[in-house]
Amino acid sequence: MNSKVILTLLNIPKVSRNTVRFIFSNTTYIPKTKNDIVDLFAHFHQRNKRIPIPSYDDISKAIEKTYLIIDKSEQQNINLISILDEAFPESLRNIPDSPVLLYYKGNYNSVLNNHSVAIIGTRTPTTHGIGVAEKLGMTFGKDGFTVVSGLAYGCDEFGHKGCIKSKGQTVAVMAGGLDTVYPSKNKDLAKLILDTDGCLISEYPIGVRPFKSSFVERDRLQSGLSAAVIVVETDVKGGTLHTVSDAILQKKILVCYKHPDQYLNDKQSQGNQMLIANGDAIPLANETDIENLKNKIIKGDYNKPNFYCEQRFDQLKLL
Repeated sequence: MNSKVILTLLNIPKVSRNTVRFIFSNTTYIPKTKNDIVDLFAHFHQRNKRIPIPSYDDISKAIEKTYLIIDKSEQQNINLISILDEAFPESLRNIPDSPVLLYYKGNYNSVLNNHSVAIIGTRTPTTHGIGVAEKLGMTFGKDGFTVVSGLAYGCDEFGHKGCIKSKGQTVAVMAGGLDTVYPSKNKDLAKLILDTDGCLISEYPIGVRPFKSSFVERDRLQSGLSAAVIVVETDVKGGTLHTVSDAILQKKILVCYKHPDQYLNDKQSQGNQMLIANGDAIPLANETDIENLKNKIIKGDYNKPNFYCEQRFDQLKLL
């Protein structure tokens, strides 16, 4: 019921997730009819004139679209959960710009695992970086940690694969509707994630193709779902730094793989070196570092890590 309400509101023209979040941050009232929806928006329009008051026709069309999306989703075993539901991930509920509706396919319990790490990085890693991503996926997966990533080529892909090899559970955060796997060459990997008790998750409904800004938007979910974000390889510019910025803003543990000396001239290690040198990230170089990170996550010692520096967030956004 809650998911249908949220989806209907999102389907109304000029209503964003920010509007929906604002409304339900200030009321526990759940509208059940068209009149209820009009009254709800009229009430909040008085508080914020930018909130529109929808017409009955807009609401009718939104309801039709909602049932169409739900019907098509059910045909593909895609489920919905809203921020009004008790089972909504607590890790996402209170992050900046939190999602209000999630679509998922597969084992939802893997999404709720508090012992989770995001393994991320460049789409063009070095051969050494590929090995590191896969090893990290295996190391965390075998010990019951959920490995979160974005199903992208490169570091993401091999983080997922390593976790699966260790018979662990992995979650892929998608930048479009779950009926489309992007990149298409990772369709088999997406199926393997589902076959091994993992999960695909997105805030976009069926039929929505990935677009440029959706990749940036999904990055906040990768870090949000994770207790720690591990950067395998990144240059000083690139998509990985969006997730890094989100991790800093969300006060997550931020870790960067520390490359051996022979790889320090590779451009794929330059971002790692920058983040470590600036004090934004903990260096991760050996088994001891990995075990220390696991223990920190297990103890729940990650709400306000002592290396968090809010000023750095604004600088990273400019990169």
